[in-house]
Amino acid sequence: MSISSSPAVRICCALAAALCMALSSSEVHADVRVVQVTARMAALGTDLQLGDVLATASGPSLTPQMFRQLEWTMAQSGPLALQRQRAGQWQSVTLPAGEWAVDVVDVDAQPGTATLDVSNAAQRESQLRERWRQARQRSASSAAWGIALLRELARHGNATDIQTLLPEVFADASEAERVAALYAVHSALTPQALRDWTQQAQASSPALASDPALVNLTILAYAQLRDLPATESNATALFEDQADSLWGMRAALALALNAFRQQDPAGAEAWLAKAEALAARIAPKGLDAANAQVLRGVIDDRLGRPGGMATLENGLQRLRVLDPNSPAHGRAAFNAHFIALSQTPRDLILAERYAREALEVMGRAAPASNAHAQARAALADVLWRQLQLTEAELLFTQAWRDSKALDPVSYETLSTRLQLAQVWHAQGRFDEAIAASRDIEAAWANLPADHPVRGMSLLQDLLRFRAGWYLDAGDGAAAQADLTAALHLSNKPARPDLILLLADAERLQGNWHKAQAHLETLREQLGEADISRLDGVELALTEARLQRDQGQSAAALTSYRHAIDLLGTAREKAASREDLRARWASRFQALFKEPLAMLMGENAVAEVATLEAQYRWQASRALLGDGPASATLPWPIAAPRAIALGRDQVLLSLVVLPDSTVLLVYTADQAVPTLFALPVGQAQWRERIRRWRTLLAAPDAPAVAHAAQRQGHALYRDLFGQLPAEIRAKSRWVIVPDADLHDLPWAALVVNDTPEPVYLIERASIALAASVDSFNLLTDRPNTGLRAVGAGDAVGSTQQESDTPQQRQTGAQLGAARDEVLALREVFGPDTRIALGQQASEAWLREQARTARWLHVAVHGLLDRENPLRSQLLLSSGSGAGDDDGRISAAEVMAQWSLPGSVVTLSACDSALGQAFGGEGLQGLVQALQLAGAKTVFGTLWAVDDASTGWLMRALQPRIAKGEDLDSALAASQRDWLKLAREADASWWHAALATLGLAERLPTGAAAPYFWAGLSVHGATRSETTH
Repeated sequence: MSISSSPAVRICCALAAALCMALSSSEVHADVRVVQVTARMAALGTDLQLGDVLATASGPSLTPQMFRQLEWTMAQSGPLALQRQRAGQWQSVTLPAGEWAVDVVDVDAQPGTATLDVSNAAQRESQLRERWRQARQRSASSAAWGIALLRELARHGNATDIQTLLPEVFADASEAERVAALYAVHSALTPQALRDWTQQAQASSPALASDPALVNLTILAYAQLRDLPATESNATALFEDQADSLWGMRAALALALNAFRQQDPAGAEAWLAKAEALAARIAPKGLDAANAQVLRGVIDDRLGRPGGMATLENGLQRLRVLDPNSPAHGRAAFNAHFIALSQTPRDLILAERYAREALEVMGRAAPASNAHAQARAALADVLWRQLQLTEAELLFTQAWRDSKALDPVSYETLSTRLQLAQVWHAQGRFDEAIAASRDIEAAWANLPADHPVRGMSLLQDLLRFRAGWYLDAGDGAAAQADLTAALHLSNKPARPDLILLLADAERLQGNWHKAQAHLETLREQLGEADISRLDGVELALTEARLQRDQGQSAAALTSYRHAIDLLGTAREKAASREDLRARWASRFQALFKEPLAMLMGENAVAEVATLEAQYRWQASRALLGDGPASATLPWPIAAPRAIALGRDQVLLSLVVLPDSTVLLVYTADQAVPTLFALPVGQAQWRERIRRWRTLLAAPDAPAVAHAAQRQGHALYRDLFGQLPAEIRAKSRWVIVPDADLHDLPWAALVVNDTPEPVYLIERASIALAASVDSFNLLTDRPNTGLRAVGAGDAVGSTQQESDTPQQRQTGAQLGAARDEVLALREVFGPDTRIALGQQASEAWLREQARTARWLHVAVHGLLDRENPLRSQLLLSSGSGAGDDDGRISAAEVMAQWSLPGSVVTLSACDSALGQAFGGEGLQGLVQALQLAGAKTVFGTLWAVDDASTGWLMRALQPRIAKGEDLDSALAASQRDWLKLAREADASWWHAALATLGLAERLPTGAAAPYFWAGLSVHGATRSETTH
């Protein structure tokens, strides 16, 4: 194909030469009026406004058709000078090199053009549509109005109307105007539609058959369709014939991307260098240079060069100015999200920010496009990596439906459904995941042999993922069948992940020699340099399991320890933020729990205690931050000592295994803890605790209360029935929970199942800790606060569109909140600082918390189980700014708060709950406050009763002020409530006295645990708060 010799180019060149001579004359001819102009022109220094008249200096009149020819010819080689009339004054104006994205009409095409108010965004489409209709009725040249209308429709992604309008505009348009029409709407068309419309335009006229502008659109369409051969042939021809213009620059850019997709870094580098040189010479500040900078950032990052992300961000920032809310802007943000995921450590927060930007931009620029669907899938992928499975599932589902509506068998459609199936598997929906994979597999099999999807890795990825699902289910034979099929799809050496899965599949089938052979192959393939990567962790874990299954206990334990060592390195690379590293590492709990189960069988107490300390080490280390202080907590190599325990205390640490539970008992005078094995595993605890909590939430029904009492006693017996009497006689217990045991209301466990039950809180105080080391560290943390600080009775933050129904129901007033906060001043003295109502703002509390010795917050709480760092305390909205909107999330506490070793009470629903990530700890408000500097946090385990919680808080405050130990103060307050409630139930006259105001009015069934057992204390127990 020879583009330079085509009739279209000859026509354009002749017109350009004529206009060049005309522009040198002094006579001005007013020809066209601006009816649409983008922000890009101002960003590039061109002063154009709606209503401006543009003209040549002399010569032929400047028609809209000629204006377009100038844009596609002379402007592709450099800036162009025209004359501009505004307010009766003529001045010279320079239009930049490149695409202008300006719409013009003949000045005299219609009466009233000068008064057209297209600056009104709300009315712009209707006004343009009306002008286009009037022009067609008058048999006048209407294409210019049609192009302006098409650009407006594309701005809002109205693909349906565009498809209807394009044939009508084409019918009235000149050759140049057809090109302009396609450029106005190409971002809103699907790749297939763009290809088809471009080919139709090329076929409509010999002059357009090889028009460089249309060839460029064809290249864009093929690139989006990932048709690499067609992209290469068209782009190569365009570059050869337009090597000194921006058309050649765009062709070189397309060839660079094509080479990159074909894993040809040298080719990508060579073509990108040519594109950069052309952009630097012709339009160094233009849109094309920004696009080249984005691709430069992507390629540099993938080639391991420093500064790739910074380069891409600079290009993206230029696009935000030159082409905001455009597909190019959205694609750049999309690419930035991928680079953030490839960083070491992986920056999931930055990736999420870029993915949300891409989704927002594509939602505006091309809402019905495949690019919009893929931006949604990109955000879903980031959230899935953060284990935010519910939101990820919703986004993947919508992305799949959107892609399917465009093309049911595209790579994007099928791969997005595969990602959705991965989420289902992570949610425990095995059958749904398998069924989806079968559907994808069938769709792939029905594709023609030359379909582009068949040349991609989709089926191999599917087989690899499904094999992993089968392995998790213990089906080695099914996994091996999928892996064998995956290996036959490629003539390249087997991927390391496939070899590792094959080894595990053979192990599950008892083919130990074959499994060992696969592991040796993998070790040789990885080499020593790569063995520290995640592949090394999984290799060591698989090897440990193989040795365990063969009865090689000593070798297996060595391999488990090696895997744990490698996990520490991989963990630091997994994410840039501690909470995300914890989420990632929680997937590898088997590294600790499987050897724990082995050691339990050998009754190796010291080894079990050491491994348990290693399991929880990161949760303890997080309390010291990421600075030098974190080095003061060395990696455990021996059983920990609970040095912070008092003589009257015992620490009970539990680790939940699949089929049993480890219980380690620490006392102040023991060098090595006592070990117990509980015959209850994870699934049993989960179901029993869920059922018990459900019963406790219905305190008014006697039959339900009786069932709750029986189950509470059964739980106590299974947890602590093996403990010797001298341990159970300790008056203060510190409990380190694991897994679903974090949700257990320990105080409500029933010691004696008698008509009047004896609860555990009546025998011992209960405090909770993240680990032995955490308890020691928090006990040693000094409380340097100066005063008591309280906030409550907030008026509520501004509701947002994204609020859940739970969030919208938090407007109810908390009657006891004001009394709780006001009582602080009576207890802690006049220096107490309090804020109520509108004054209880987020900014006020954050600032006052810096000096708080005792911090009390009595507000509504919102729990987000899946993303516990989004759990919130709702205060007053304050200034309404992002850091003062009244919504204090756990993430904000971690990032923005600084506490001086404070004792914190959260009189808010569900404030002690969160999500357990194994030994990494329970993420939520409690952990966030401790990471921000709190010594001890009181929180709640459910949506607590306002009146009883207020009573407990007011009973607790004076005990703390007198210096009682924190756990003992809470236990005494709960016992006092229980005593009062039982007396009220036993006294026929109590209700009458309460009516007269002579006794406390208590709710019905006030002795039930629902009213008093929901309050818990976490962290240090030794009080440092004095009156």
